[in-house]
Amino acid sequence: MNYKDKLWIQGLILFIPLFMIIDGMIEMNNKSIYHSDTFVLFGLLIMGVISLISVLLSVVKIISYGWCSISTYDKFYFIFYLLWLIPTTILWLFFLNIIPISLFNF
Repeated sequence: MNYKDKLWIQGLILFIPLFMIIDGMIEMNNKSIYHSDTFVLFGLLIMGVISLISVLLSVVKIISYGWCSISTYDKFYFIFYLLWLIPTTILWLFFLNIIPISLFNF
């Protein structure tokens, strides 16, 4: 598959959660009463699931072919989702109350 086709597919996959995050932040800035913070949270949680699946698929590809023989696109793809997995994992831990939010009293 051509890398341009892969970029279109990734753009379509990431469109809904990123749209939810951006729309929720705009509505929070406008002081909307329709619980726009849930859009941001749900968008981030969806991004966590997408990044977890993408990292697992990339690890399987790296194990199968090796780091040196995969394309630059796949290397960038793996690093991007691995970096995105860190904050979303922390968010999932807060969401599932594995780490209580009360630890951080700001």
